[in-house]
Amino acid sequence: MTDPQNSEHAQKARSRNIIVFGETGAGKSSLINMLAGDDVVVVSDAARGCTAESAPSPIIIDGTQYVLWDTSGLNEGERGTVPMGEALYSLRNLVRKLEDGINLLVYVVRAGRYRNIIKNNYDIFTQIICEGKVPVVIVLTGLENERHMEDWWDANERMFTAPGMKFTGHACVTTTRGEGLFEKEYEESKKIVQTLIKECCPEEAWAFNSNEWYSRVTGRIKDYINEYNGTGDFLGGTVDAGDSSDSFCGAVMVAFLAFSQWVKYYYKAIIAAL
Repeated sequence: MTDPQNSEHAQKARSRNIIVFGETGAGKSSLINMLAGDDVVVVSDAARGCTAESAPSPIIIDGTQYVLWDTSGLNEGERGTVPMGEALYSLRNLVRKLEDGINLLVYVVRAGRYRNIIKNNYDIFTQIICEGKVPVVIVLTGLENERHMEDWWDANERMFTAPGMKFTGHACVTTTRGEGLFEKEYEESKKIVQTLIKECCPEEAWAFNSNEWYSRVTGRIKDYINEYNGTGDFLGGTVDAGDSSDSFCGAVMVAFLAFSQWVKYYYKAIIAAL
């Protein structure tokens, strides 16, 4: 018979899962390395991202363990690399094995001009994959040259809120030491993001019935694709109208495959712990 006290302790001690997503080059891997205190994730300088398996990166903040998952593969302009049928089949099989949930989404965006892909990536993870049920925070990177990094958000917040993006919290940071030039800003940024996670990551995770979730989400994907079909807007107006559906499908499927890789690694971790 299970000891209720031990069971309660195990529940409290359970790691909180955090999905880190964003475009290639936004600084996802650098952010994770900064929080982990080591180069646990390879930082890519490739112009185009690729769909790669994401290894979990555990960190501890004030005695609570969090597991960061770098969703490599969600990037702008990736097209035709992930067939829709293959990605959905993989997603369906892997998600069925998920026994736990997601506590927080961290959206990493490199500070700069606004592009439609920023909102599209936000929708894919927050509204389609997580159905609006997981809190999301935004981390703006590349601000090491700002006199006061937080000022960037004060001046540009409406750029994100006007299109309908909502965040539980935000952080304006740098994820580079710049060969020692930005050491102070780097350490300050680490503390800022740690505080953001501690304050915005709930103890209770969002878990779901994989079969029901899969059925709902595939329907929403089709609706989302139809909404943008023929508009040429998904990649910020950089593709022809006749090609927009293919580009949009490719981006959505890359996001799904990245998520499915997270599921795969999480399932392996569960099996290893048994």
